[in-house]
Amino acid sequence: MIENKDIIVSVVLPVYNGAKFLDESLASILAQTESRFELLVVDDGSTDRSPDIVTRWMMQDARIRLIRSPKKGVAAACNEGIRLAQGRYIARMDADDIALHDRFAKQVRYLERHENCVAVGGAYVEFFNDGSRGRTQTWPARWTYNLDDLFGPIGMPHPTAMIKIEALKSVGGYRGAFVSAQDVDLWLRLASEGDIDNLNDVVLLYRRHSEQVSEHRAIEQSLCRGVAMAMSIARQIDSEPKWDADEPLSALSVSKVAANSSPEIAALLYAVLVEYYFKLGDAKSSRYYANLSYLTFRGVVKLKIAQVLLRRWLVRSLSNGETGLPTKFIMAAPVAWTQSLGGYLFEKFRRRWSS
Repeated sequence: MIENKDIIVSVVLPVYNGAKFLDESLASILAQTESRFELLVVDDGSTDRSPDIVTRWMMQDARIRLIRSPKKGVAAACNEGIRLAQGRYIARMDADDIALHDRFAKQVRYLERHENCVAVGGAYVEFFNDGSRGRTQTWPARWTYNLDDLFGPIGMPHPTAMIKIEALKSVGGYRGAFVSAQDVDLWLRLASEGDIDNLNDVVLLYRRHSEQVSEHRAIEQSLCRGVAMAMSIARQIDSEPKWDADEPLSALSVSKVAANSSPEIAALLYAVLVEYYFKLGDAKSSRYYANLSYLTFRGVVKLKIAQVLLRRWLVRSLSNGETGLPTKFIMAAPVAWTQSLGGYLFEKFRRRWSS
């Protein structure tokens, strides 16, 4: 183990049954040109050879630490790594990706030159198990919180992130409720601490394979992302409603939160549930939450956020072929009509599924 004074970066790498790709990931970290780091591998209750692989690497490099715990999920594993970290910056890394050799050097240099920046990501290149490569994905050089951008990419690609530890602790770290969208929730909260930037340089090879969380939980990810967006709006208005941010989200838990929220936030949460059940193909539940959204939001006209959200929602729905409404009609819709997000959803689903 290296001395605390020599550590600039604490790499937090959670792993659960990641033996298949773990060697490649660890090798890429140890090959970094910026060597002043510690590598905290948090094993989240693996039942495969992951702990043995890390132990073998520990015998070769004193910068590696293995933290073992019962399975609690990625958020808890990351928070445990953050709690034990000694560096000024937290670098996130997944057990199936490959960091380019100069990733840490570039990100540390950027953070030290940009005082107001609290997190910096970078571009990545997709690659596949057969060795082939896909597209190069770049993100905005500076992501700024605004309502128009909530439906696009938020923050930065999670496995490319390097975050100032003070800012990360200030917002409370990761929250377990968001399961497969913890990064989106984190970026939306970190935005209040300072700038969120991205390098145009490629810093990571991002592995695409069938075992990824993102491939299996697309619908749940949509629910978590929607709630994260609704909570960010709640913080802009006043504050989040009381809820357990460490319990994984479900349709039932979101319903309970909505029931104890202000009319504006309740309507947004019910709208998230409409989309969730629509994706599940559950017409009855979609219609039920569309009704709740309408009843909750009816008469509430003071919130201009609803206008922005609804216009965005309509354009997105149009692009997916869901509304059948002409673009000119949507964009020219009177303000009074756009103020009722719930009213629109109610009519949309009533027409679709009315008997």
